[in-house]
Amino acid sequence: MRKNILKLSAITFLALGLVACGDSGDGVTTGNYTSAEKSQLDKPEGAAGHFGDLVYGDASAPVEIIEYASKTCPHCATFEKTVFEEIKKKYIDTGKVRFIYRNFVMNGPDLKASVFMRCQDEDFAKKTKAILFERQRVWLASGDPDAGLATEARRLGLPRTRFDKCLSNKAMQQHLIDMTTQAQTVFEVDATPTLIVSGGKVTNPTLENMEKAIEAALK
Repeated sequence: MRKNILKLSAITFLALGLVACGDSGDGVTTGNYTSAEKSQLDKPEGAAGHFGDLVYGDASAPVEIIEYASKTCPHCATFEKTVFEEIKKKYIDTGKVRFIYRNFVMNGPDLKASVFMRCQDEDFAKKTKAILFERQRVWLASGDPDAGLATEARRLGLPRTRFDKCLSNKAMQQHLIDMTTQAQTVFEVDATPTLIVSGGKVTNPTLENMEKAIEAALK
């Protein structure tokens, strides 16, 4: 299974050689990128798991945010814990922002974590997304990411047999690689996390910079 994943993703991971995990810049929004509705990837017929976007908030919210993140990126974990939760309380839960999360896979452990995250329905995906970011240092730094992910699966009530079957989902593997490729070609993603607020990228997506971008988009 490990060979299949690495073979499937080899070209993509080579192409990601210049992609960084980090943050820099002054928070200025740049570019004019395609809205989420125009960049959906099709779900293969009969495939198991949650394909496509993880969506938070009201579909009619005036501001749309798209995040591209890697499960193995420390800055993405920091964003989840220190920025996303605040944005959710202040803007998403109040109907001002529709927030869309997409995976951007950068390596083998990242792909496996992302496939596992999407193993069941969207609620499971959202819960697992938060846990994998919260416990990133535990499962990723264990010396054996596979065993670390299996431990997280058990904590979520997923037996090892279901976990192994989940990781072997080739349709999901390919879907995540297509999502990553689209991020590069359509949205010009070159770092994670990448945040796009109403069509403009936010450089250095701190809470302060994100709030500036959201407030500007609300005007």
